[in-house]
Amino acid sequence: MTQHKVRILHLVTALNIGGAEKHLYSLVMHLPSDRYDVAVAYLRIHQDKFASAFKSAGFPVYPLGMHARIDGLAVWHLVQLLREKHYDIVHTHLPRSDLVASLALSLAPGPLFISSKHNQHHFLRYPLVRSLLRWSGRKEVHAIAISKAVRDYYIRLGLVHDPGRMSVIYYGLDVAGWQRNYRRRYPELKSFRNNRFGNGALVVGTAARLTRQKGLEYLLRAMVTVGRQVPGAKLVIVGAGERKNSLEALARHLSIAEQVEFVGFQEDILAWLASMDVFVLPSLWEGFGLAILEAMALARPVVATRVGPIPEVVVDGETGLLVPQRNVRALATAITSLLVDEDKRRKLGEAGLQRAQSSFDLQRMVNRIEGVYQRCLNEQVSVH
Repeated sequence: MTQHKVRILHLVTALNIGGAEKHLYSLVMHLPSDRYDVAVAYLRIHQDKFASAFKSAGFPVYPLGMHARIDGLAVWHLVQLLREKHYDIVHTHLPRSDLVASLALSLAPGPLFISSKHNQHHFLRYPLVRSLLRWSGRKEVHAIAISKAVRDYYIRLGLVHDPGRMSVIYYGLDVAGWQRNYRRRYPELKSFRNNRFGNGALVVGTAARLTRQKGLEYLLRAMVTVGRQVPGAKLVIVGAGERKNSLEALARHLSIAEQVEFVGFQEDILAWLASMDVFVLPSLWEGFGLAILEAMALARPVVATRVGPIPEVVVDGETGLLVPQRNVRALATAITSLLVDEDKRRKLGEAGLQRAQSSFDLQRMVNRIEGVYQRCLNEQVSVH
């Protein structure tokens, strides 16, 4: 007798490359294909740089064509998809997907509604947004917060209908795979770094969307002091976003443009992280900070702000250094202390790698999410 595969539709706001989207890709790639039949849908039109990766891996990808913040046509496209494909589970990612799924499931009921909460979004503070998400939350059979900080944030804002039906499941990373690739490519990576930055250069770096959330203007201001303390130190900023022009203008205004490289979005993020001596994430708020985990997987010491879940990932003084948000002096001091002390960089980096291996394993994340699916499906069967 052939066992019925569980049909899952993952719905995400966009398929650009960010933390939530990378998490989704890792999850669908590692769910057992003999038990799950997985498809991906996304809302925002033309925001699909990551779609080809899902398609190449064999997953159906459905663009829903959202033009406005809440687009009735996108909702209707989702309704049609639900009626045609008969999914067992709709698993949403990010608030706009929650709302669209709630509306569609009101018209095409049947699938279980599970939602992952990825960030401490500032727009959730608006009363209208909170009201809509409270309505949406009542339709969810389970919610997954990707950190304790995100869980507490949603509960504090009253956005969780039943806190007992909310799990904390951290992002996971294939740390062993990152290490294998790093060792295999080591001569190439060393040559890339030397050619790009010069032999013996000290490189500070970050990988982030160029948005207000990531606090990159504070990193640029900190580099003024770092450059005085560590002459020749360079900063590389990997990522794209709407603040690129203003950040480049700030670098020129601070007279550090020659120290700073804005290299845009890069497919081969491993090569750039491997080139960094210190990884910095000066976020103003966060959901998790997956880039921190990627840096830890390459044994790079981390300097980050003490916001949201970052202290759940980085152990201050053991695997990295944490500083207050918006504090340029503290940020500069932390970065400088690592650049001038190679032994400290090595110790923090190695401890970070060990923590990534022990606490943020990808397979454990997948197993726990699969456990949520099975519990919800079993409860549905017992009710009927």
